[in-house]
Amino acid sequence: MIALPLRRRRGPILTLALVALVVSAALTGLAGILSVTTTQQLREVLAHSEPDAGTMLVKTRVTDDPGAQRLAAAEHFRRLPVGITVTETVRSPPLPTAESVVDSVIVGPDDGQLRIVDGTKPDAASSVAQGILRADAAERLGLGAGDALTIAGVAVMLTGTWEPADPNAPEWFGDPSGAAGDVVGPLLVDPAQLADFGVAPFAQWVLTPDRGTITPSALGVLAHDLAVLPDALEHDPAVSERGIVTTGHLPDTLADLAETVASVETLFPVAVLLIVIASLIVLSQFTRLVASLRAAEFTLLRARGASLPQLVGSALAEAGAVNVVAAAIGAGIGALVVPGVAAWIPLLVTVAVTVLSGILHAAATFAVARRALGRTTAEGTGRRSRSILATGAVVVLVAFAAVSVYRLRSEAAPGPFSALAPTLTVLLLCVLALAVIGPIVGAAERLSSRRLRGALLPFALRHVSRGMPLYASVVVTLLLAGSLAALASAYSGTTAERRDVASAAAVGTDVRVHTPFAGQVSARDAKPAAPADVRAAASVLSEPLVIGESTVPMIAIGSALLPDVMSPVGGAADRSGIASALGSPDDGIPLPGGALILDVRITAAHAADVTVRAWTRGADGAFQVTGAAVAPTRAGKSQTATLELGDAGGALVGVDVIIVNPGAEPLSVSATVEAVRSGGQSLQLPAAWQSFVFGDADIGNPPAGDAPGFAAAIAPTLLGATMRLTPLHADARPVPAVLDAGTARRLGVATGDALVARIEGSGRTVTLAVAGTTPVVPGAPDGGLIVDLAQLNERFFTTSDALPRPNERWLASPRPDSTARALTAASAGSDSVRARTSADASAIALPASLALWGGAIGAAALAVLAVVAASLSISRARRSEPLILRGLGLPRPALRGIRSLELLVVIAVALVLGVGCGVAVSLLTIDVLAAGVVPGVPAAVGLGVGFSVLPLAGLLAATAAVALVCSLLVAGTGTRRAAGPRDTRS
Repeated sequence: MIALPLRRRRGPILTLALVALVVSAALTGLAGILSVTTTQQLREVLAHSEPDAGTMLVKTRVTDDPGAQRLAAAEHFRRLPVGITVTETVRSPPLPTAESVVDSVIVGPDDGQLRIVDGTKPDAASSVAQGILRADAAERLGLGAGDALTIAGVAVMLTGTWEPADPNAPEWFGDPSGAAGDVVGPLLVDPAQLADFGVAPFAQWVLTPDRGTITPSALGVLAHDLAVLPDALEHDPAVSERGIVTTGHLPDTLADLAETVASVETLFPVAVLLIVIASLIVLSQFTRLVASLRAAEFTLLRARGASLPQLVGSALAEAGAVNVVAAAIGAGIGALVVPGVAAWIPLLVTVAVTVLSGILHAAATFAVARRALGRTTAEGTGRRSRSILATGAVVVLVAFAAVSVYRLRSEAAPGPFSALAPTLTVLLLCVLALAVIGPIVGAAERLSSRRLRGALLPFALRHVSRGMPLYASVVVTLLLAGSLAALASAYSGTTAERRDVASAAAVGTDVRVHTPFAGQVSARDAKPAAPADVRAAASVLSEPLVIGESTVPMIAIGSALLPDVMSPVGGAADRSGIASALGSPDDGIPLPGGALILDVRITAAHAADVTVRAWTRGADGAFQVTGAAVAPTRAGKSQTATLELGDAGGALVGVDVIIVNPGAEPLSVSATVEAVRSGGQSLQLPAAWQSFVFGDADIGNPPAGDAPGFAAAIAPTLLGATMRLTPLHADARPVPAVLDAGTARRLGVATGDALVARIEGSGRTVTLAVAGTTPVVPGAPDGGLIVDLAQLNERFFTTSDALPRPNERWLASPRPDSTARALTAASAGSDSVRARTSADASAIALPASLALWGGAIGAAALAVLAVVAASLSISRARRSEPLILRGLGLPRPALRGIRSLELLVVIAVALVLGVGCGVAVSLLTIDVLAAGVVPGVPAAVGLGVGFSVLPLAGLLAATAAVALVCSLLVAGTGTRRAAGPRDTRS
């Protein structure tokens, strides 16, 4: 009883199976994106996160019972949920060294994964303290295997140098760079030798996400447990005796990711529900078509004694035999497209689609068989009931859609109901579009009839207008497909634009390199070479300023290079305007480049140690110490020393004369700069120089003559006193600063006001003058200020003998990712390198984008099948029409042209209206949903809803073309059969 119907209705039945296959594949793929792709993207974001963002370091002093401390800490870590890896290390605090290049060295045990660059590891049996120093630190100190390094009074013999086997390994987190800064290391020694340095080391635990086990559902719990972990450790006397110190922002990162994942998951119902609705429409359409083909058979079977349950059972067996196989194949295809889907998901989808199609098939069969058996209700009553129900449903849908949109735009975070706003609004607009598409086509038909008499278009439009009930399911599925495609386009375009702006605001440039433990400017500083593809590079001092009771991030960057390296942040930051407001520093003495030679005349009452060094300023505003030469002195003698200080460019901004008075009495000394030569050229020296003294000395009247100089009385000291000569007009003028508008309001200042600021953690203070405001400060998205690095250095130059070393480099690069990778490799992981395009929390938006585009493709496929089903139904309903038209003299090509125009009108109008519905819904909802997925866009940057136009246009064109071709093939067969034999008359 099954084989015969399958043979007779093979085409519709197989098409119904194709619908089940498409629905199963779409639903399995969407479920896979939710369960698999989100997890994969989360782990990818964590794998590429900044060390400070993706790591948490907890440290405390080692107690008197290290074993008990280790066990107690391990018990706390054991209580953490799955998804966290704990790595234990031990480090000393920074220990003083006799080296003049750096202030201190960090010492740790030799227990990490490292690679020996030169020499060997320390010998644990040696009676002499031995260690291996990080290679870049050893190079900077000019040390190697066999050299000695005195640390905290302990002479350590270096047996070799090393570098991390994996710079990103947790055991190296928090260690300083050896290439720059006043703290280097770690110097690795035998664990038993740590006690030789006389300080209690720190026990450190580095917590990192276990990227193999962490899942989106665990983020919230992990963030909470890590946030309260330091308090728990601090209140455990077995772990902490002197307090807990934490570094890194892993809890905040996990909390932000949890919020982002929650925002992403709110978008999945949009694609799933619209796919389910489109599936119900297409399945209902095909089941009604298949059932209608059996009307005559039902009558015959009833005459032979078949009952209504038997007829319905036969239909169920027929549909089940085909649909279960098709649904299983579709679920398998979906699982292949998204690898890693749990086995129960394809199984559940297969069962659900089979049961759903069976129920719809049974309902359609029941209705057709009931009519065949003469059991019908009054048609008028049925129509009135359906009309009342439809009107009520529309009213309810309007209310639900309005409330959900209002709650979505008013709630801080979308709830379950407000997350349905896009779905409900799409359904409402599609219903309204379905109601107006008939009048639109009717108006077009009347207009074309008056202007295109005798053409095929008015005839085709008349067919569509009068036969709209036959096209209703096609129109609805095309409306849903167009709406979902527009939503996907809006979401992907908006999130991409927001991500670019948020990243530009946070990073501030294409590639941002942060060097920890930057310290002070020294003579041994060497500006690292930038990769070849870098267009411009600037040194930056990025430190928080304390202004009153507020803390404001400061970006100190050379105004000359600011327009070249700073990001415009979506056009919100006027880089040229900011640079103009900051102004430019004093000129100093321009240097043509090449060897810098000073002729310095020194007169001292008795012999002393005198060191001369020059200060130069680069194009980026950074001050550098150029060379340091010792000038000979003899008691009571005036002599001129010619000092070669090495190559220098930029501008000469100062000369330091550092004097150590080893005697018991004050030393009278004077010095003048007789000549300055650069690159073989003698430079014209300005007449007005200023002098400043740092240290135990009294400055007197300068020596007679035009040459810049000073005279001073130096108290007995072994620390030395610094006499500074500078051609800069360094006075008490405030440093111009540009603030973002929000910070200016918070501080209550306007353009022209003065602010007194102090660099947090230091005693350096500076007076700032508000030179203007900007909507956003690149590199400080939550608010900050920008100053010119050169002018800031000028103010510090007159108040301290040392200057803060720039702790960042900002680089403009056409390929930020590759540049960042090269810089990370060059620094062996000791520098924090962040590219504007680096993966961050907003990358988790990808699964939602994939889900929407996948849903749009699935809806488009269902729309194509709906067009095919409508073509079959229309061909069946208009069997006699081709014969009548042929009898009236209409040629066969004209018949195909009318049908083509009909389908083209329906497809085009429905898709256009569907896209319009999707655009309207996007303007109402997508900006709010995208803001939850991609935070960090400054409020001052006015971003609307963007669209990915090319993918949208491609999907719509492909849908229209495939639907038209398939429907014409189906309809053409019916037309040829109905129209009779081909006319072969000449």
